[in-house]
Amino acid sequence: MGCQDLYDTFRRAEALNGIRGLPDFEALSLSYRRVKHILAGQPSVPLEEARLVTDEERALLRSLRDVENSAGPSLAAGDYASALRQMATLRSPLDRFFEKVLVMDPEPRVRGNRLALLERISSLFSKVGDLAEMVLEGEKTETVPKRG
Repeated sequence: MGCQDLYDTFRRAEALNGIRGLPDFEALSLSYRRVKHILAGQPSVPLEEARLVTDEERALLRSLRDVENSAGPSLAAGDYASALRQMATLRSPLDRFFEKVLVMDPEPRVRGNRLALLERISSLFSKVGDLAEMVLEGEKTETVPKRG
């Protein structure tokens, strides 16, 4: 994301703060954290759509495509709040995916494809900001000791 444009960075932060009121925000934030955790240290591979083997994988990809198409113009216009509302619709298909699919499948190509699908989701969200860094209600924040 970067901070080359301070006003744009402020608008992204404002949009991220604004989604806290959405009913699906906390669950989506936790799912996004799970995505980031799973992807940490994993090699990046291209998504092979023809190799999606479960209904949940295919449904998640369909939903992701819909969101990419609907959020794209909002992202391009800097309307991050609208883009995040569109992204929030991924909550249900992402939840079903995690409930029914073993991401770290023993078969390397299946596992790589599932990781590629999650990477595409992570990439979409990162166009606004990192939901994993947001503090949820009731969570403790780490404080930086003051230098004196």
